[in-house]
Amino acid sequence: SLWSLCYKINFLGSKILINILFFFFFFIFLLIIIFLFLIYLAFIFVLKVLELFLKLFFVLESVPIVCFHFLLKGRMRISCDINISTVSKGEDKATILPKSREVVLL
Repeated sequence: SLWSLCYKINFLGSKILINILFFFFFFIFLLIIIFLFLIYLAFIFVLKVLELFLKLFFVLESVPIVCFHFLLKGRMRISCDINISTVSKGEDKATILPKSREVVLL
């Protein structure tokens, strides 16, 4: 009859609408996952650049590191001997000799 025909058409339309909504939300979900992954990669890159900067220009007791293989954040403790000797009047020269390194996972 006419009602059953309208019901079938309406039901088919709602199934198509549900499928469209499902794929729309799935696409949004995938975009969010990709966006978060890119933010994570940028964060790792910034940490690595910061670590390189700290290693090149500063001698700190602990330098932040990130282990790429296990994605574990930790701190590297660097033990060193510092010998200070006077080069000329008013100038001191510091010699830094590293002794050991250890990685402590937080």
